[in-house]
Amino acid sequence: MNRTINKLVLMTALTIIAVATALAEGRNLKDSITIAQETVISNTTLKPGTYEVAFDESASEISILKGKRIIITVRASIASGEKPVRKTEAYYSNTDKGLALTKLVFKGDDRAVILDHNSAAESR
Repeated sequence: MNRTINKLVLMTALTIIAVATALAEGRNLKDSITIAQETVISNTTLKPGTYEVAFDESASEISILKGKRIIITVRASIASGEKPVRKTEAYYSNTDKGLALTKLVFKGDDRAVILDHNSAAESR
């Protein structure tokens, strides 16, 4: 009887740890996007190609990477109310600097990540 209770407690603890880990990983979103034409983020111009995008919710920053090299990191905010999408979607707008990446909705998420073009945290 005591052994059964110990096993049950252990299984419950492992389940809680697994759920907590899964929820924590959901805060850092990462995927790739393909840019078809020159695109501006803050003062950085991205050439057409495939880029990795990584959102760190705790720092409220999104990084654009080419391979392992960080191209730019900018502040970002979250807006809820999106429909979950099958693949990560990128949204653009025309500005005086050209086509600008303004919003990302990551695969399976119901929130939009809005880029702040006035806050380049890092550019390499």
